[in-house]
Amino acid sequence: MSSTGKYAPAESTRVHVQSAPVGIQTAQIVAAYTPSGYTDDDERPLLNYSGAFVVYPRRWIMLAMVVLTTLSNVMMWISFSPVADKAEAYYQTSSTVIDLLSTTFLINFVLLSLPSSWLINAKGLRFALILGSFLNMTGSVVRALGDYTATPSSKLGVLFVGQVIAAASQPIIVSCPTVLAAMWFGESERGIANMIGSVSNPVGVAMGTVLSAQLVTSTSDIRLMLWVYAAPCVLAFLLIVFFFEARPPTPPSPSAGQKSEPFFRGLKMLLRNKPYMLLVLAFGTGVGATSSVSSLSGQIVGGQGFSDKEAGYFFAILLVAGIVGAAISGKIIDKTKRFTETLRVAFGFATLAFLMFTLVLPMRIFWLVSISTGLMGFFCFAALPVALELSVEASYPVGESTSAGIMWMTGQIFGIIITFSMDGLKKDHPAGSTITQPDMTNSCWFVTSMAGFAAFLLLFFNTKYHRLSVDQSTPNSPSYSGTVTPIPAD
Repeated sequence: MSSTGKYAPAESTRVHVQSAPVGIQTAQIVAAYTPSGYTDDDERPLLNYSGAFVVYPRRWIMLAMVVLTTLSNVMMWISFSPVADKAEAYYQTSSTVIDLLSTTFLINFVLLSLPSSWLINAKGLRFALILGSFLNMTGSVVRALGDYTATPSSKLGVLFVGQVIAAASQPIIVSCPTVLAAMWFGESERGIANMIGSVSNPVGVAMGTVLSAQLVTSTSDIRLMLWVYAAPCVLAFLLIVFFFEARPPTPPSPSAGQKSEPFFRGLKMLLRNKPYMLLVLAFGTGVGATSSVSSLSGQIVGGQGFSDKEAGYFFAILLVAGIVGAAISGKIIDKTKRFTETLRVAFGFATLAFLMFTLVLPMRIFWLVSISTGLMGFFCFAALPVALELSVEASYPVGESTSAGIMWMTGQIFGIIITFSMDGLKKDHPAGSTITQPDMTNSCWFVTSMAGFAAFLLLFFNTKYHRLSVDQSTPNSPSYSGTVTPIPAD
């Protein structure tokens, strides 16, 4: 059976298509299609499914389990950054070594992104999530148990082992929301599902930043922090093992009822897909710019005389505005399907927000910096679900884990490059200045130019919405754009 064919009609098969008991209410149509549906040995359905396309209420529970896994993983990633000084004293090491605890996540992500995409594509979503959550849980427990060893150096050594194990799970976990959105959610909800999944990453960073600072008031609190972060990792693993379903009983949309291309064939298709590769470059640059500003936000505003407390306010404003922006953009694309136009607007206004931030920061006016930070968060986060959905539309029927995985991997690579570039562009203040942190004005101009470059690339982006065309051309699909004359049931 071809993996790229359409739903093929049977010669003399009459199938009553029942209206969905929950979710999407499909019409009572009698269609002449072969009812094959899902198979026991494959998490993606075979071609030719022709029954009702149903969304099930428990899809939100499946999404919640993925979000919990993401949050627990990201909080471990960022756990030592807010308490770096206390970690240095506790483990009797340097700040460079403590910084490596978070850097291991970035390195592992780049190295393991493609293998993780292959894993999801070849073995399925449930298998991948069980493995990812198991690595996540194992890493968290190893980190905590290592604290019972005798010396600071042995504690640090075991901590790194646990950190590397947990970091190996991140490429798997990050790629799952796009796949889950396609397999469990109808075409009118995929954007909002992707939004929730993608935004859980920066939300986890914020939660970890706040929680670590609250938990660790002295070096003796580090053991408590390690166990607190292990708890949600264990919970997420148990929930996924016992309750996560590989797929719903019936597909939510026609596109979900077709098999993806095999991984290596799909990879070749992506590399030859010019619109997709242009989107990857724009997304990577934009995400890299955003993550760099987020990770260096304390140094950037501190270099203009703002306090750590004010830096925390700016980060909170960026995050809250970002969640609002992502929710709005996810809803817009679900309603209008205008993916390209929405992404261009988001990137364009994000560039203007970066420019405003760069211009007003030296003025050292709190409310102006707050507004510019909020606008940055709003438009940068708004681009996330749109770009991820658009990557699938541009590359379908390549597997969602492959197309989204390459997007995230490129974002991480650009994030590393831009972060190091911004660090190299900082300079000391003139002699006699009371500001101790370096001036990062040149760094801000550089990251603004990167955001502008990403927005410029999108002016040349154009693609057909391949997945949407499948959904809209199938007669018994809720979004069918043609005319179907129902045949009365016998």
